Amino acid sequence: MRRTLLAATALLLSGCSAATSGTIPSTVREPPGRRVCAGANQPDFDAGLDDRVVVSGPAALLAFALAPPPSTPPPSTPPPSAPPPSTPPPSTPPPSTPPPSTPPPSTPPPSAPPPIAPPSGGGPAVRGFKLAVRAEPGADFTVTTRTPGTALLFDRAKYRRDNAYTLSDGTPSYRFTGCADRRALWVGNVLTTGPIKVELSIRYGAADHPVTVTAYARK
Repeated sequence: MRRTLLAATALLLSGCSAATSGTIPSTVREPPGRRVCAGANQPDFDAGLDDRVVVSGPAALLAFALAPPPSTPPPSTPPPSAPPPSTPPPSTPPPSTPPPSTPPPSTPPPSAPPPIAPPSGGGPAVRGFKLAVRAEPGADFTVTTRTPGTALLFDRAKYRRDNAYTLSDGTPSYRFTGCADRRALWVGNVLTTGPIKVELSIRYGAADHPVTVTAYARK
């Protein structure tokens, strides 16, 4: 089971080093801003992670490590500079200087490699950490971030292999509708401009219930 969740989260927003970019194809179509039973990654958390799970009523959340910065192309290596011209012997007259009206053409400096373009315009690139959300059988609740500079990303159509996101790729809230007869677990991301301790509210039973999730340090 642990291998199953690690494989799923590695594919989804884990700062992959894959050379290709672009969104990750999804075979399950879900309503905007909502995750449903058919799109669940697996039924439950892997064994041995219970001490990091935050539970509130029918909802349980598990935060993972902060992902590395978005991948960028390696800087180009400038061509080696040409050796300086040798000094002619004294018997050879120096080369004539071109008249001022015909200056030698200037060589433009090499341009820097362009940055990776974000998947949607607007805003600088941000980092993120994976967030797994589990629902009890028959549960229906909404998770909302209350921390400025953060957003939730559970839209499978926006998952990217190059981990290049802007805050506008996420939304403040997602609704989770579980399976009727079993637990359901989804893996998404918390996008952040800096905060790794994020205040969330979970709405169920006609009331909001505050919880806090924190990205753990990589070892």
